[in-house]
Amino acid sequence: MSQAAVGPTRATWLARLPVRVALPAVVLSLAAQEPPPRAASPVPANDTLVAVEGEVLDAVSGVPVAAAIVVLVGGPTTFSDEAGYFRFDSVSPGAYSLRVFHVAYKTVEARTPVDGQEVLVIRMDPGPIPLEGIEVRVRGREEFEWRASGTSMGVIGPVEMEALSQRYFSMDQLLAGRLMSGARFMPARGMGDRGCLAVTGGRAGIRAGRCVAVVVDGVLLAPSDAGWVYELSPSDIFAVRFVRGADAGIRYGYSGAPGVLVVESRAGRR
Repeated sequence: MSQAAVGPTRATWLARLPVRVALPAVVLSLAAQEPPPRAASPVPANDTLVAVEGEVLDAVSGVPVAAAIVVLVGGPTTFSDEAGYFRFDSVSPGAYSLRVFHVAYKTVEARTPVDGQEVLVIRMDPGPIPLEGIEVRVRGREEFEWRASGTSMGVIGPVEMEALSQRYFSMDQLLAGRLMSGARFMPARGMGDRGCLAVTGGRAGIRAGRCVAVVVDGVLLAPSDAGWVYELSPSDIFAVRFVRGADAGIRYGYSGAPGVLVVESRAGRR
């Protein structure tokens, strides 16, 4: 057998292998190596969020101003509490326009730096905002005195009484036309009867329909003795009120328990 039939040697066979066979080992070797750690880049100072706090005070008295609207223009909005304190969280440092509103004060607007290191103090000058369409009526002290006796009383104060005196000629006409809370005027039922103010509601047969006592300038009159009061001209009366229930009993005792018509004359005020 000749030597030409002998197959290729090991060295010859290795030399014939494609070069690409060795590449995977190189790639794997590179993949197994961990990349070197990267240095963290510094964070700009302006990216750090800060808290902004402050207080709103009256510029004249120095007392805290509650419910003021505090606005960082281009940022958040908040309100001052009862102590005048306000706070913004998570605000980027920088310069802001600050606006503060309150219905009883002049608006404050200022440019202020925000760095989270200082407490802002805002002083507001009093200056109510004008409101259109509101009508203010001034009543005298006497009018309030007659209206401060509780909700169980029907009241005709001096201002209303003066207006009603132009429409009615006697108190019985006035009380028949102008209803009182918890009472109504009962007209005369026969000869010698002048009518009276009577209680409405209550337990039937005990209070409803009973004529009430009358107090004229501090003098208590029984219903049977008070007929002449209903003949008085409204122009002679300063004010009247009707008292009923517990209020009447406490003020005027058993006689006033059903109810009392309290009359204050103009002559009695002199």
